Amino acid sequence: MVTYFAGKRIRGTSAEMQPKFNDDFTSYSNTTSEVYNQSGTWAGAVTMYSGSITRNGIRVEAGSSAIGKVVRKVKGELSQTLSPTGTYKWTVRNNADTIVAETPTGDASTLPEATTEELTEFTFDVDRILVEGDRIQLEYSGGDASNTVNLSYNNTLPAMPSGFKRCTYNGTYTDTTTGTPYFVVDSTPVATSGDLAYPTNDTTNLRVNPTNDNTDWTVITTSPNNRLYHDLGYTISDTKWVLRFKLIISSYTANTNAVGKEFYYGLSSTTSNPQTADHDFIGGVIYDLNTTHKHRTLNGNGISLTSGTTTDFTHAISAETLYVEIKRTSDTGATVEFFSDSTFTTSVESQALTISAGVVIGLRYIYFGTSGGASNGTLIGTIDDIKFFDGVSTAPSITFQSGSTFEQTDTNKHYVFGSGTTPWTQV
Repeated sequence: MVTYFAGKRIRGTSAEMQPKFNDDFTSYSNTTSEVYNQSGTWAGAVTMYSGSITRNGIRVEAGSSAIGKVVRKVKGELSQTLSPTGTYKWTVRNNADTIVAETPTGDASTLPEATTEELTEFTFDVDRILVEGDRIQLEYSGGDASNTVNLSYNNTLPAMPSGFKRCTYNGTYTDTTTGTPYFVVDSTPVATSGDLAYPTNDTTNLRVNPTNDNTDWTVITTSPNNRLYHDLGYTISDTKWVLRFKLIISSYTANTNAVGKEFYYGLSSTTSNPQTADHDFIGGVIYDLNTTHKHRTLNGNGISLTSGTTTDFTHAISAETLYVEIKRTSDTGATVEFFSDSTFTTSVESQALTISAGVVIGLRYIYFGTSGGASNGTLIGTIDDIKFFDGVSTAPSITFQSGSTFEQTDTNKHYVFGSGTTPWTQV
């Protein structure tokens, strides 16, 4: 229960403090563009093949300058000996040895011969924000002792750069501070606190804009799996909550292709891509197909977002600004409502969701996603002013005075409120 005291003091749990964020993110302070950069004259190479070393790279250590930076591209001095077969790729593996980012594969047989190595560049499939224990590695498990893929390194240097260890893998990892692999990992631009609060797999088409702190989105025709999310940090109520945000559709021309374009928004139980069938989800979708151009509600249990239960709005898709309120009122009840004003007073249209009893549960992530494919048309927009209220079915009308303090009884953290829409700041 939230308790109000004299002197602008407020006490309650972390959940009761919501909302405490409004897409108000400042840029990450470290602006160095490279995570790791070592190159030079050829002085040896680590040979990689099946039954021997199959992974070779670096490990991020505690205190490394790489921590908090985004891995985007990698360029390594690669070569081959004789005629290796199969493919190689670069990966980022976390401390649990799970791949969290990877590049497209390369054909081992097309690499230059040993001692004539060339810098070969690849782009990772997602932007990984590095943490301690992450490994950036070249991986190759084909060939044999005579037919190898090689990564150049300087075996005469006394030590790795500070904050890194060289790592090799042949069934188990060996980490060492000697010998320097020759490759460059690019991090331009570096992670912003918007990226940290709202991770994305595509910083070009779905990202918190570092310059204005809005979430910009474009439904493109080549990648069906873009998503951006915010972890609320706990599983929210299964019966009562309210999510509000400003939805700007800045550019729209109808898709005339039989492959649909969709923009999803709402609360999900998972951060998986939109087409993975593991979402418990309540929200909406802008659905744009050659024969159907609709705003729709969307919900389901264990669904791909392309196949949930929907209800159509009569309000047509157009370039406009809407204020969206998604409200859960019970285990089986929820609504999505559009308003024309920022005070959520003038309703444009409201639609109820049909939710099966007891199955759409465990929601935790504010979620936005896109699905495209071989479509056409234009669907571009912005999300702003996100607010979430848990444990209520009506958004409270609360105005905090500047300088108000909030004590979280479950975490013992303290926050102070600024003026206007400035979010709570921990003190």
